[in-house]
Amino acid sequence: MSENVIFCYSGTGNCLDMAKTIARELGDTDIILMRREPAVTDVRDAKRVGFVFPCYGGGLPGGVEESLRKIRVGLTAYTFGVCQYAGYMGSGLHKLNSIIPLTYWAGVSHQCSCIWLFPHTLMMPPISPEKAQKRSEEKAMQIAIDALSFKRRKQPPKMSVNAVESAAWPLLSKLKGRKLKASDACIGCGQCAKLCPKGKVQGIDYSAVSVEKARKVNARAIAAGRCNVQQASVTELPFEAEQFDVATAFETVYFWPELAQNFREVYRVLKPGGIFFICNEANGETAKDDKWTQIINGMTIYTDTALKAYLEQAGFCKIQNHKNKKGWLCVTAQK
Repeated sequence: MSENVIFCYSGTGNCLDMAKTIARELGDTDIILMRREPAVTDVRDAKRVGFVFPCYGGGLPGGVEESLRKIRVGLTAYTFGVCQYAGYMGSGLHKLNSIIPLTYWAGVSHQCSCIWLFPHTLMMPPISPEKAQKRSEEKAMQIAIDALSFKRRKQPPKMSVNAVESAAWPLLSKLKGRKLKASDACIGCGQCAKLCPKGKVQGIDYSAVSVEKARKVNARAIAAGRCNVQQASVTELPFEAEQFDVATAFETVYFWPELAQNFREVYRVLKPGGIFFICNEANGETAKDDKWTQIINGMTIYTDTALKAYLEQAGFCKIQNHKNKKGWLCVTAQK
């Protein structure tokens, strides 16, 4: 076991990103995701033990309290908790402290676009994603510095109002979520299964070799019933209509045989309002792209304009194109 351990719950990746930054600054650190059952619960040999999680409904995310009660920490270990929140910190850190006494804690505000009982922007003026990310990284580095110097803080505040909200969360979420029609399945690359503890991933590939490899990589998620990988073609997806909330295609549309028809097939299996996410490292606008099409038989590189045209033909709307500094292309479209 490493000298330091960080337990992390991350629903969207923000908390995992913060945990990774803290781990990098600490050095010699293991990150353990708090899923239904953490992979490791006995960390009594660790010198420092941290916990990073978001505020959900005024408190701890569902299932985290149960995970915390299974964790065993050394009597002399330095313990720290970090809660990411939008608007208010909630009672999560106080609850954590009642289960595993904390030496140090920190609340880190982060941008959030959700509306729960009210829009979070009423309490937190919106800022750009770049500024939010920079602030989050700076906070994470300071937390690591404090942990390395064994800085101490008094116990976190109780936040009684949020404790009541958290206790009522199960009932409120059922009432608030009655109009939601999200399923427990999506088409993904495998990373979602690691980040989303409650989700299920459906993956397909035309290549039997790729399917075999994907099954090996995701063996644990498959065994847990959270992932399924099968051989199939995008020309005829083996799913019923309007089944998925999200469909993703990473570095793959280059080889789809009939793009317009294939996009219509993706459109068919998405629910109304569902999102189709395409990510290509090549965007068809540079000379070096020609090199790949000459080397790889059957490869076609599409520009963002071409992809948009095919998506519109398939019925998609709200099409957005994004490129990073390297020219990598990301396209999102809504059914």
